[in-house]
Amino acid sequence: MFVTKSSIVLLSEQISLISSVLIAILSYIPFYRSEITNITCFISLTKSFNIVNCSKFEFIHHIVNGILCILFLYGNNLISDLDIYHYNIVVQTNISTIFLLLNYKYKNSLYSGLFITSFMYYRFKFIYTYILGIPGIVYVCQEHPLVSFDLCYRTFHVSYFCLCCLNIYWSVLILKKIYFMYLRNELNKLSNKNHV
Repeated sequence: MFVTKSSIVLLSEQISLISSVLIAILSYIPFYRSEITNITCFISLTKSFNIVNCSKFEFIHHIVNGILCILFLYGNNLISDLDIYHYNIVVQTNISTIFLLLNYKYKNSLYSGLFITSFMYYRFKFIYTYILGIPGIVYVCQEHPLVSFDLCYRTFHVSYFCLCCLNIYWSVLILKKIYFMYLRNELNKLSNKNHV
């Protein structure tokens, strides 16, 4: 049975697609990088409010992202190239969303493959960077006008850890789906071979 998406879901997906494309493009612009980090963070914050048709894990992701964006926008602006590079690693995870949404719309194996590849690449890059450490958090949290340094710093770490866990969970789901698709294809081959 084919289920038609409601207008609000389609609009939500379009907003998410446009936001993700803007974030992706802006994160690779090599000039005015400090200013651009604020723009991508603002876009990411607005994307956090797009909770139409979200699972509970996506909802958690949006809440965590919203909190991080607010802390980031009110904290010190990043100026170090390394800190901006680390920030861009965090926001570039949105690139896989582009291919996920295109795959939802067009049901194309190319988009599906690009989603899986970009998801794994950018998520593992984020997790690896988090494990190595993201020193820009200290700079953002110094003399933060909304919260104490300790609360800001801990919130960033707990939030990044939560995002790492969600990304690992989603990676496992993707890998399981790929495995079962492969297994189903192999079983079909065996079944066809036995019927010949």
